Amino acid sequence: MKAAKARVKQMLHPAAGLSIIEELVHLWNQPQLRPILEGIDGYRYAMLFASQNQITPDMLLQLGADMEDKLAHGIAQEYLIHARRQEQEFPSINAVAFEGFEGHPFGM
Repeated sequence: MKAAKARVKQMLHPAAGLSIIEELVHLWNQPQLRPILEGIDGYRYAMLFASQNQITPDMLLQLGADMEDKLAHGIAQEYLIHARRQEQEFPSINAVAFEGFEGHPFGM
């Protein structure tokens, strides 16, 4: 979980480009995209987090450290659940088929 949360923190504060929340806010302004966003890990949790805290997605950009940590934890948890499901649903694949494969994205 520690590695997943660290990765999410990078996504919240990237060295370059938009953060995951800035992307969400931009996409949220297009109502026709909202149903699609609800099906995407990370965005889905951020929208749920905003709803549960009775704030709008753009207010996620102004979270204090404690709330941002809770948001990061929830997104990381969602990503890990998704990764575990994939591992369970896909059979083991011969590593030779993936030459250059660097391993699990969260170091599991």
